[in-house]
Amino acid sequence: MKKYLILFIIFIQVSNAQTINKYKYAIVPNKFSFSKVENQHNLNVLSKLMLKKYGLIAYTEADTIPSFITSNPCEVLYLDVEATNTMFSTKTKVLLKDCEKKIVAESGVGISKEKEYYTAYNEALRMAFDNFSALKMYQYTPSENQTKVSQSVHTTEQKEVVVMNTKLQKVMYGQNFKILDYNGVVLLSCYKTSLENVYLADKNGEKGLFYLQNNQWFFEYYQNEKRVVEQYNLE
Repeated sequence: MKKYLILFIIFIQVSNAQTINKYKYAIVPNKFSFSKVENQHNLNVLSKLMLKKYGLIAYTEADTIPSFITSNPCEVLYLDVEATNTMFSTKTKVLLKDCEKKIVAESGVGISKEKEYYTAYNEALRMAFDNFSALKMYQYTPSENQTKVSQSVHTTEQKEVVVMNTKLQKVMYGQNFKILDYNGVVLLSCYKTSLENVYLADKNGEKGLFYLQNNQWFFEYYQNEKRVVEQYNLE
């Protein structure tokens, strides 16, 4: 009986993976239903980066989204996160939905027993993504029509980035580090996560993610409900 149960679970996981394989794009809301403010605890930006890690082209609602996506909403996956917080633990689950709000695939539950909210929600969300079997098996398989549309979208995608031209240095503190200018002023404090080349970062109270993409380092955060991306050139 146990053998058949395992086979059934594997079948469901493969089926869900095949279902999301036809999608190339995903949208993350600016604010989850359990959040009080947009991108609270940096969960929305983290969700976007996790989707990109597994191969989807992801946007938050605050991004400049290509017109193809806005005019063809059923060609896109929509991410949602469910979360509960008690005095003992924080639990999250990641959902991918279609344009009719039907669940296409969902993760296992991520759990954290950390007491501090920011750490607890981030740890639980990362665990939920780690337990998202269908997403980990994702491999985009477009139809002929989707291939043609995808090529046209790539030609129009743009990303506004603020380039920090000042010469900078990185000073390590164990697994964490600080980024300083050559006058010794701390610009960013970066803290290791479970993801390779992705760090939680703080810039004078502005919290976001510091990550490596295409051999360039970026700090991404929200300021006055607007997404800001800064490129840092490290020596």
